[in-house]
Amino acid sequence: MKKLLRLAVLIMCITWLLALFGCGKEKPHMLDGPGMEYQSPWTSFSISRTDSNTQYSFWFEVTETDDGAALIGECQDENGMSYETEVGIPISGEDLWALRWMNFDQLPEEEPWPEDLERPTDMANITLAITLRDGTVEEKSASSDLSIKIYELLLPYLKNN
Repeated sequence: MKKLLRLAVLIMCITWLLALFGCGKEKPHMLDGPGMEYQSPWTSFSISRTDSNTQYSFWFEVTETDDGAALIGECQDENGMSYETEVGIPISGEDLWALRWMNFDQLPEEEPWPEDLERPTDMANITLAITLRDGTVEEKSASSDLSIKIYELLLPYLKNN
């Protein structure tokens, strides 16, 4: 009986190790085949933010090109240094994918501020506009967190330009 129990435990351990290190797993499906290429839903986007904290008052525009993407914009860093460029700065493929994964096209449409209410003076005003592949421009509702993520991603490009 002890030999049978030991054998069962040994088989279970070997099975667990094989499963842990990949034996028996399905091969991943091929996502892109010959002639297939990912098409981003947007060709460009622009984001602007005005805030009571001048560090977080900025505007950026990213436009996809044949070679990748280019950035223009204006912003300040935490030390109050201003950065501005009107010449497109190339963006790395990794950062372009990070922007694509933010799924701007899936954000809700921007809703206008009610006319009968005054906008609080200390409230950030964020505008995000994306240009779709067909040339349509859509204004989207961007959260404060999303705008800060974009700022933190793109600020180094302007600082290092």
